[in-house]
Amino acid sequence: MRVKEKGRTSGFGMLELLLALTVTGFVLMSSTFLFVVSTRLFRDTKSQSDNLENKSPSMELLSRYVDRWGVGVVSQAALSGCTGTMSDGLGNTLPVCPPQEKSLSITSNLIDGTSFSNVSFYGNMNGFGFVQSVVAGTTTTASLVSCRLAGTEAASWNCHNVWRSSGLLNDLSSARVVPLAFLGAMNSVDCLSATAPNKTGVNFAMSGSSGNRQLAAGDIIQRSPFHIRLFCQQNSNDSNRIWLYVKMTDTAAACNAGDSTAQPVMPVDAFNVQGIAAVNPASSSCTAASGGDDCGAMQITLTLRSETRSSRANQYDTIQLSGVYGR
Repeated sequence: MRVKEKGRTSGFGMLELLLALTVTGFVLMSSTFLFVVSTRLFRDTKSQSDNLENKSPSMELLSRYVDRWGVGVVSQAALSGCTGTMSDGLGNTLPVCPPQEKSLSITSNLIDGTSFSNVSFYGNMNGFGFVQSVVAGTTTTASLVSCRLAGTEAASWNCHNVWRSSGLLNDLSSARVVPLAFLGAMNSVDCLSATAPNKTGVNFAMSGSSGNRQLAAGDIIQRSPFHIRLFCQQNSNDSNRIWLYVKMTDTAAACNAGDSTAQPVMPVDAFNVQGIAAVNPASSSCTAASGGDDCGAMQITLTLRSETRSSRANQYDTIQLSGVYGR
């Protein structure tokens, strides 16, 4: 539009207006393109970084369970009368004491047409300690190094097995091991920097009909073990995508603090476990597909899935991880 003012023409001509619109459109298109590209790049980077960020803590959490396999476990081979059973809360009946310390059970379940391993074993997930000396002039108190042992301050965790060179000191009742309990507080003292007894005057008694047990130097104290199950199922909190879960069942009926609902560990697209026979097995009772009583290790292969989608076909990034545990 042009306006004459005192002999002069002012304003924009049609050509100038079209040029301005063209430049503005080009700038808007460039900005939109850059926004779309940067958004895709962000989604791809976030998906990949999610995987890398989750890799270490997820595998450390998995190792926390698997590395306890067989630790502090009372087996039927060591205590033939321990033939009692318990439920894991998932509809399965389990022996309180497995046939061997490192008994391993591997099955599989099918989810959306894909087979995932279901593995179970026993292990001590809590504290342990050992007696350095018995307090002079007493029969029930001792000085010991405690590594996260719990006493009367946490009654639901105050269940222990005590080992001596002659074997297990615990009694057997109703085909189950009767746990021993501290009569004083232990406060889960950490033993990482202990070079001397970090608990003295500890009173140890048996929560059964046999009365107090007198400790001796060298006795090993371990919290009663758990049955540990690792399995996969759909997670309702993640749009029913598949996650690896863990379910722990306390073998000490009097202290079932460890019994809990199944807890999600990590998002996975694959989870496969194979048994590996011990170096000098007592029998051939260990197969890759089903485990057994003479497995010395297990190989775990899994595909970890990111929790956010990438822009490539709107899919999740994955990373495959593999390791051998239990050796």
